[in-house]
Amino acid sequence: MEYGGAPQALLFRFRDATSVGRPERTRRHLIMAWLIRTLRIPASESNMGLVLALCAVTMSMLSLAVAWQAQIISRQHEVIQWLAKLKLGF
Repeated sequence: MEYGGAPQALLFRFRDATSVGRPERTRRHLIMAWLIRTLRIPASESNMGLVLALCAVTMSMLSLAVAWQAQIISRQHEVIQWLAKLKLGF
């Protein structure tokens, strides 16, 4: 039996043995069914190009953020060393 284009075994494979017979308390199976239905649609080439461009921009912004954080961390290390020398006399 299919539910939204996905086989039942795929939708309920993460259920543990203790939950058999109990009503489902989460929307997990509905979310999985929606994801499977949505991701089965073939992507057009323009969509893939757009997503790849977005990923490239995001990754470049993340690399800039990491470099910026590294500078901040190195400055904090220098300040901590200076405070340790000032307070403890090392």
